[in-house]
Amino acid sequence: MNYELVSIDPNFTLAREVAAQLGKPLIFPEVITFADGELEIKLPQDISFDRKTVIILQSTYAPVHDTLMKFAFTLHALKNAGAKACFCVIPYFAYARHEESCQFPEKAGEVAVVAALLMAGGLDALVSVELHTDKVADFFFGPVASLSFAGDIMEHIKKQAEAQGVALENICLVAPDKGAERRAQTIAQKLGCKQLTFTKERYAADKTRITSSDGEVLCSHAIIIDDIFDTGSTALSAADELKKRGFSHISGYFVHPVFAGDAQEKIESSVLEKVYIYDTIPCRVRSRKIETLSAVSALSECIPQLPVLLTCNSESGSECSGSCSSCSHK
Repeated sequence: MNYELVSIDPNFTLAREVAAQLGKPLIFPEVITFADGELEIKLPQDISFDRKTVIILQSTYAPVHDTLMKFAFTLHALKNAGAKACFCVIPYFAYARHEESCQFPEKAGEVAVVAALLMAGGLDALVSVELHTDKVADFFFGPVASLSFAGDIMEHIKKQAEAQGVALENICLVAPDKGAERRAQTIAQKLGCKQLTFTKERYAADKTRITSSDGEVLCSHAIIIDDIFDTGSTALSAADELKKRGFSHISGYFVHPVFAGDAQEKIESSVLEKVYIYDTIPCRVRSRKIETLSAVSALSECIPQLPVLLTCNSESGSECSGSCSSCSHK
């Protein structure tokens, strides 16, 4: 495959590990910050991007707006350098939860502006991991794919249950809100576990509470399944409710460890016994309760296929018929 692999933040360990697994050099553009805060991107002069496919591997984590501008300017620089196509692999895609305006219902939310920014820079296709909602794809002209980690989580739950001597039928997978229901149901059905979905209400910024559930489940182990652990309000409210209902062992799987604010302190003082996360975002939180799972293999498998799978779309505008083994193409 004739492609170049680019990242933006040298501290994004996931990109370095994927590049090493693929045996590809990882290219970092030079980011120049002027005294007034404006940015300029300079590409390495000893590498030609002319008529090449470029894959940019970078999550858009904090500082979010700084990272997004660097991303857009890097895309712009690559297109100016003659890049044929720019495929963006953004494991954690900021603003994916903002698909609808809070102030104006049924109107596009802030993710529409982020999509427009990246497309203006030169994005031809987007691949993300556990994209919060399928609706994000509607804001892009090119193909959008979401890499699912449901299979990986399922296998990890199975191994943990075997190691602990816990029967799968004595485990309940919990969706802390309706948005997480499909993911939890899919894993529960394949494992033969019980499943429970909570309904929540947001009563203040970053504050939620459980209002109801879709039934009652009697077993000892509860595992919360969700895509993001941000402030922890939703997950911890669900954990507290599960404790009240008599579950003696409560843990959770969260793909993207945003860990905003005092999330670490909340986890330490919570009823959660274990929090499993992935390295889609560099985790600066250290806790005996937190265990990091690797996204390297999944991305290393998917990335080499992207130029073939998505070029048809960028060149002809038609929908791509192929897919990675774990990708859901939109």
